[in-house]
Amino acid sequence: MGRHPPDPRIVHTLPPAPEFVGRAGELDELCAAWSNGTGGVLALVGLGGAGKTALAARFLAALSSSDPRERPQGLFVWSFYQQPDAGEFLRDAYEYFAGDTLAATPAQGAGLLHFLREALARGGPYLLVLDGLERVQEQAGESGGTHGRIEDPLLRGLLIRIAEGIGKTTVLITSRFPLSDLAPFQGRGYEHLDVGGLDRDAAIDLLQRRGVVGDESELVALIQAYGAHALTLDHLGGLIGQFLDGDPRRAPEAPDLTTPGGDRQALRLARLLRAYEEHLPPAELALLCRLCLLRTSVDETQILRIFQCAPPLHAGAAREAVHRLAGIPQALWIDEEPVDLAGPALEVMEEALCSAPIAGPAEDVPQEFHRAMLDVFQAHQESEIDLEELIRLYSGTTLDTPTERRPLPISDQATVCALGEIYHELLGRVSSVLQGKPDAALLQAFLKQ
Repeated sequence: MGRHPPDPRIVHTLPPAPEFVGRAGELDELCAAWSNGTGGVLALVGLGGAGKTALAARFLAALSSSDPRERPQGLFVWSFYQQPDAGEFLRDAYEYFAGDTLAATPAQGAGLLHFLREALARGGPYLLVLDGLERVQEQAGESGGTHGRIEDPLLRGLLIRIAEGIGKTTVLITSRFPLSDLAPFQGRGYEHLDVGGLDRDAAIDLLQRRGVVGDESELVALIQAYGAHALTLDHLGGLIGQFLDGDPRRAPEAPDLTTPGGDRQALRLARLLRAYEEHLPPAELALLCRLCLLRTSVDETQILRIFQCAPPLHAGAAREAVHRLAGIPQALWIDEEPVDLAGPALEVMEEALCSAPIAGPAEDVPQEFHRAMLDVFQAHQESEIDLEELIRLYSGTTLDTPTERRPLPISDQATVCALGEIYHELLGRVSSVLQGKPDAALLQAFLKQ
């Protein structure tokens, strides 16, 4: 019989911090809580941007590289930032942990909670990671509710049961709000771990990694002005390192707290974001403004569908255009030789697409290009001059009166004959190089004359 549950179920990948520093004490506490095997609920609570998700991701990475005997037998990772649907979480978790015992009839409501509890009670140890729980918690002042209370009664009931003890099940939660529903279990099934500011050495390390160059006193002054909040320091270091030559003395002045009861850390972060707005190139700033409209995370393919102006789209449109050009009738070819307008035209199209977004759906681009190329071929065919036929018509004879077949006046007839002799002489001289084919530059020079 195969192992159950199967491989870890990472529904949503936890984004790691670009520069993870410090947090050794918090990591030790998480590892110790997991190693004791008692299960229950662990909550990482702190301000947004303090590094809770990065800490959880670091803990999972440490588990994956540890002794296989210390790893969970079942791992389920869910982000309420990306999918704040508690019901969908419960259904996915039940399907993962139930395995062969999955009920034939889809469970719902209290029945779903009952079956999930039964599945968790078997085997183990199991680890569930729930990131961004604040998305399904009540905030202070919302309809007179309790701050931190979990809105969904089934999810609330599951976490209470796990705190009471369900098999060998541990839940690691990240949230901006304390879990008020689990307060009665503090110290006996529920552990609350505050994730605050970085310690002094870690804060200095983060600034230096982001490109800030200065002595210790200058870096400490920055930390005192902006606080040890991880996300704020990350943005501050990036701004100084990328746009201000790494000089801490050029950092924007930290804002003062002017509103009683206001969020000073939010003001500091807003000041840095305004500074980024002043320094970012217009194209990057425009992209960020549009990405801010998205409420959930998106992947590269989805971004391409939204903006329709990235190189993969250009390449796809160009390939489709080449296929369509291959279907153009041979009747449009010149002198039984294909006119290679496709290559230069595709280069021009690519440059145009890179300089500005495509107007309209991407699938319309090859059709529009196809129609444009047909127009070019038609114009080329209608304006083509058969040079050899022109010379033959006027060679050896001079007509006093132009005819419909030979419409040139006498002066031009003589010029054509003289230039025709020069053309043939030059063509003979370079025939070994051109392999008998008229040189485009030579032909153009003749037509211009």
